[in-house]
Amino acid sequence: MKLWLAFFIGVFLIAPSTAEVFSQKRTITVMIFRHADKEEPVEGDDSEPDISLDGQRRALRLVGVLEKYKPMRLYSTRYARAIETVTPLSRIKNLPIQFYEPGAMEKLVAEILSFTKRRRVAVVGHNSTAFQLVNLFLKESKYTMPADSDYGKIWILRIKNGKVKDKVIVY
Repeated sequence: MKLWLAFFIGVFLIAPSTAEVFSQKRTITVMIFRHADKEEPVEGDDSEPDISLDGQRRALRLVGVLEKYKPMRLYSTRYARAIETVTPLSRIKNLPIQFYEPGAMEKLVAEILSFTKRRRVAVVGHNSTAFQLVNLFLKESKYTMPADSDYGKIWILRIKNGKVKDKVIVY
């Protein structure tokens, strides 16, 4: 009997903890994209532009494109055009929009990487920030700022065991 007890104690002492096993198998998928096409600014109007009619159509297409990746969380800046881009996805998937500050992207990356469960996250950014966010996850300056007219790019990042695989899709 003592031998069995010693055996089980030994197994529990040398076996990795559940948290260790789980963290090795967790995969985080991050979909990062720029807001949809915006209205052309009117001269003298300093307000933030909304998305255009083309942008509204793109936001609806985005729902279908991201369906394959099944986002579980949505992140957006507080700018109207970013919120308008993810609102159709938010409504159809019944997901709240969580906000982040574009100047605090490191904080957002740390939050996403701290997830202890498998997560699929969609993040809408801006022309000058979306590629930077991707580079933060990659820990390298792989991507540069796209042209101001480039709205249809989505970076798909799969993070597993601390390794990031990236690909770009266009919609």
